[in-house]
Amino acid sequence: MNLSNNGDVSASASLYRDGAGCGACYQVRCTHPYYCSPNGIVVVITDSGASDGTDFILSQHAFTRMGQNTDAGAALLSLGLVGIEYRRVSCSYPNKNIVFKITESSNFPYYLEFEIWYQQGNQDIIAVQLCEVKW
Repeated sequence: MNLSNNGDVSASASLYRDGAGCGACYQVRCTHPYYCSPNGIVVVITDSGASDGTDFILSQHAFTRMGQNTDAGAALLSLGLVGIEYRRVSCSYPNKNIVFKITESSNFPYYLEFEIWYQQGNQDIIAVQLCEVKW
């Protein structure tokens, strides 16, 4: 899960797919002709959330950046719910390599938790294999 996409992150139960969709990038554009930028934004799926039948729950930062300018972004935020269109796009993290970050909860015996950051492209990671190496 990459949380460093300038705060442009999203949660979605349908696109999260029990974790397989975590880290996927999507171009999201709102469809309100007066407020919305034609380019939209690229968001990263970072979590699963109760979305009340919607495909995305956008961070406040991502929601306002869909606007044509700062004032339009603030107006979008005040609407709270807007129509969108979206498509999956390749993730791009210039000058970054894939990172496996061990989380703090891994200090318990027999428990390992990690996050995968900066996964390039548009493929899902559906499995990771670990093996013990004796030095």
